[in-house]
Amino acid sequence: MGVEMKEETSGIKRFKKSNEEEKYDKAIQVLEATVHFTCQDEKEIFPYSGRYILTELVFATVEYLTGIEGRHPYEKRICRHGLTRWQIYKYFSCVLESFGKELPSEIIDALKLLTKNRYGSNELEAWTETTIDRHWSCVYRRFSSSTSFLDENVKKRIKEKVLPSLSKEELKVCQVIGKLMRKYIDRDCEHIKKTYHW
Repeated sequence: MGVEMKEETSGIKRFKKSNEEEKYDKAIQVLEATVHFTCQDEKEIFPYSGRYILTELVFATVEYLTGIEGRHPYEKRICRHGLTRWQIYKYFSCVLESFGKELPSEIIDALKLLTKNRYGSNELEAWTETTIDRHWSCVYRRFSSSTSFLDENVKKRIKEKVLPSLSKEELKVCQVIGKLMRKYIDRDCEHIKKTYHW
């Protein structure tokens, strides 16, 4: 990512973000706003891993657009269990192209960027990273070895800066997807609790 120096009339130079950086910032705002709206009825626990947040966001968005609930068997989620992040992104992109025409264009761009692989070129490659994977590790705090919650400073920043930066239409989409995500989050947390002994 590059930055451009812009000359101010006062003679002070400041950095202007590139278009790529602005799109990344927008994607993070959409992610954080959506996660904010998942916190319902004092439910603020999340799986600690970004790979779960990835599929929860994808399933909730697909349900919002198509009315079809995500029901992937756990043994075929991602990585060594079968589905790779590349395959999830490919599937999600097709859904957005087919059913997302009424969504704000910036929301579609953000969702694609959030779920796109940041490196790797083979769709069967297991160990890749998405923007969600990268950012999630920066905003959560461990509650237990397998679950997490949002850092208090992050929650405050989302309320005071992120939510006001989005349009009403964008906030509405984030709210609906966030509320749908909660059931997938709860399902994943329960599955982790029963299956793993971290």
